[in-house]
Amino acid sequence: MKHFIIDDEQRPYLEVQCGDIAHLMPHKAEWAIAYNARIERVYQSMRDVLPDKCDSILDIGGGLSGIGARLCEHYDGEPLVAVLDGKNTLAVVDKHREPFNNATQTHRFLKANGVKKQAFYAPDDDIDRTFELIVSTQAWCFHIAPEVYLEKVKKALRPGGTLIVDVRKAHPEWSDVLESSFFKRAAALADAPKWRRLAFKAEATC
Repeated sequence: MKHFIIDDEQRPYLEVQCGDIAHLMPHKAEWAIAYNARIERVYQSMRDVLPDKCDSILDIGGGLSGIGARLCEHYDGEPLVAVLDGKNTLAVVDKHREPFNNATQTHRFLKANGVKKQAFYAPDDDIDRTFELIVSTQAWCFHIAPEVYLEKVKKALRPGGTLIVDVRKAHPEWSDVLESSFFKRAAALADAPKWRRLAFKAEATC
C-alpha cells in the first residue's frame, strides 16, 4: 500500500473531495491512514482489469489524483499521469463550487508522491495525446453527465484501452450512453448505494 505525502495546503482540498473521511481531518495521523486505505480500496477494485502494460493514465475529475499516484506505482516504467480537472483559479477552497482543486496542488501532490511524468488539462483544453487507461471515480458520470467529456474520452482512449468509471445509479441511462460508445462492458468492479464502478474496453484495431 502506498503511504501518501500530503502537506497542509492540500488537506483542505482532500477534505472536500473525500467526504466519507472528512470527519477525521483534525486528526492528521488517523486521517492519513484512512485516506491511504480509501485509495487502496479503489485500486484493489480495479486491479483485475488493469492493462498489463501502460505508459499513460488519464484521471478525470481526479482532484489531487491519489488513484493516479497509486496506479503509477502499479506499473513499471513510470507512466505519465494526466489529470482532467478544473482550472487553476481558486484562491481558496469553495465547498459550493466545482472544481474542488487546482493544477498547482495537483502537480505538487503527484511530484511528492513519486509521479515524475504528469500533465494537467482544464475542461476546455484539447487533449493532445492518447491513453491506455482512463479512470474517473465519483466524478465523470457521477457529478458530471457523460456527454460533457464523452467525445474527449472517445478520442483519448487508445484502441484496446480500458475505461473505468463510477456511474451514478440515479441515472441508469448514463450506463447506456457509455455502452453505446465503447466496444463492450468488461466488468462490474464495485457497487455502492449511489454508484457502480464499471470497466469498459475500447474496440481494438485489426
